[in-house]
Amino acid sequence: MKRCPDRPKGSTAFVCMMLTGMLCILCCRTAFAGVPDVEFKSLKYSFGKVFSGETLKKDFTFRNVGDDTLIIGNIKSG
Repeated sequence: MKRCPDRPKGSTAFVCMMLTGMLCILCCRTAFAGVPDVEFKSLKYSFGKVFSGETLKKDFTFRNVGDDTLIIGNIKSG
């Protein structure tokens, strides 16, 4: 039986499999490590009937439930 010439043999195959496995583990850890995630207590709030010139204020409660720093910027009202 002939062997494929591109296929590593013996200990070389073992080393290639180990390196491939280690690379997969490293890539997966890097892809999922350090991800911030925001969780809001509520996503909607109705001010009801608002008259022209009236100033309104609402505090939204949220927290970072991820495992990295949550940076909040570029906030605009809708």
